[in-house]
Amino acid sequence: MICDFNDGISVVEEVNQLPYLHRVRKRPRPEESLDAPPPGTPPPRHFPGNPPEGWKGSLRPFEAIDFDGIQAGNWHNPAPGLPGVKLNYSSLLTFFDPRYSSLVEARHAAQGNRNRMRVGNITKEDAEIFWDDLRTVLRRSASIGSTTDWASLFRTIQDRTFSRLDFFSALLQKREQKWAGGSLNSTEAIYAVRQAAFAMLWPFMSNTTVPTSQADPIWMDATFKRCAALWTKGINDIDLTTQERLLKRSLDVVSAEICRTTSLLWIDVFDAEHSKVTIQESLLQKWALDIGRLKDWLNWANFIHCDPPCGALVSLSTDYQDS
Repeated sequence: MICDFNDGISVVEEVNQLPYLHRVRKRPRPEESLDAPPPGTPPPRHFPGNPPEGWKGSLRPFEAIDFDGIQAGNWHNPAPGLPGVKLNYSSLLTFFDPRYSSLVEARHAAQGNRNRMRVGNITKEDAEIFWDDLRTVLRRSASIGSTTDWASLFRTIQDRTFSRLDFFSALLQKREQKWAGGSLNSTEAIYAVRQAAFAMLWPFMSNTTVPTSQADPIWMDATFKRCAALWTKGINDIDLTTQERLLKRSLDVVSAEICRTTSLLWIDVFDAEHSKVTIQESLLQKWALDIGRLKDWLNWANFIHCDPPCGALVSLSTDYQDS
């Protein structure tokens, strides 16, 4: 960890960069007119200075430079992120820790909108807890912690899940469009959904994974538990730091919700291939809502993409949602 940038770091070169064009006025809200500023709005000012002597043409506007920063961040979204940065997960502090209860309440109020999740909502009491946690992490030996590769675990669960959930969404929400040469009727869609859910749960099923009766409410319990415990079953809490235990709980909660949603879908679809069309259509609509809810709850950046794929002049980012 670099706590002092004067310790072991030297300046290679200093560059007096060109000035930029900065509009002070904020971007308008969606409900505001793009053609005229609100009454009383002062005219935009430009700074920080004039271009150098001999300069020709326009300067870069601040909005373009601001977007460059977002785009540069997006370049590092795919694994392994920024290669030169190695996170020490055994000492990783996060304001998403439920111990900071005031921020938990603020996140619920934000309703999943990341732009509204601000650390400024923290109370004085929770801020003191955070500073205590930070002091503890900085003072303890760097050798404390497990050898668990947390980055790979988180990346693997996303890689194995997000494309399958996107497949479910496409299948359930766009059956009327061309799909494998033609649109799908309800029976064909049921079969496709069943196979997709089967693929996710099959590694955890045994020969006894069948209901003993139509009223059997627990016939998928063993499969669900195997599925949910896949990623962390072999990790012993005794070997983990407090921060690593939080990462493990996060993995457990995410894995359990994915497996729960898929298991409930499988219970519905298990005997749905020969159901009446009206029942099949009702199930397909229910599953579309269930998968949509799961994706919204996961709130992964992987789900932010153009469908169909974007052209070269289009870029998506969570930084501009609802702003």
